Amino acid sequence: MTWNKSKINFKVKYLFIIFAVIISILIFTACSDTGNDSSDTPSVDIDTEGEAQSEEAPPVKQEDENNLEQGIKIKMTVDNKEIIIAMFDNPTSHDLISRLPLELTFEDYHGIEKVSYLEGHDPLITDGSESGFDPSAGDVTLYAPWGNIAIFYNDFGYSDGLIPLGHIDSGIEALSEISGEFTVTLELMKDLLQPH
Repeated sequence: MTWNKSKINFKVKYLFIIFAVIISILIFTACSDTGNDSSDTPSVDIDTEGEAQSEEAPPVKQEDENNLEQGIKIKMTVDNKEIIIAMFDNPTSHDLISRLPLELTFEDYHGIEKVSYLEGHDPLITDGSESGFDPSAGDVTLYAPWGNIAIFYNDFGYSDGLIPLGHIDSGIEALSEISGEFTVTLELMKDLLQPH
């Protein structure tokens, strides 16, 4: 009986050693893979609630990515007050600029933004413009699913359908002061188009 126990202990030790060697090889292989250039693959951590968290840098605000359209600004006039908007460089913004001057009717939407449904006008083109944006106060956008222009006078969260058109340089306070429906005129700022 002692001989059988000894033989069994030997087999258990032998299996344990083989198992340990296999685990060591797997660990070594995994560690050597992490030494490769992984710039194409973002690393992912699991937070305490079990959700995947990317270690990539936080996304750049889209107004930075879209670059301002070579100094093109438009003037929005409402109740004899001027709101100056610096336009972004994307196809949807270009389409809006090409239609100026425009007269549009806006209304408040949930105390966050003023919206115009472009009634009587063709929808703005969206092909070639990146959709999805995290707007801040002063951002001028197109909400592509509904085809409306949305001008934010308060911050809002990320929305898949938003396309940034520009950002208000000055006069944003005029928007938040207006309640109800109102009409605006949008036009190119001519003084910026003349050579210096």
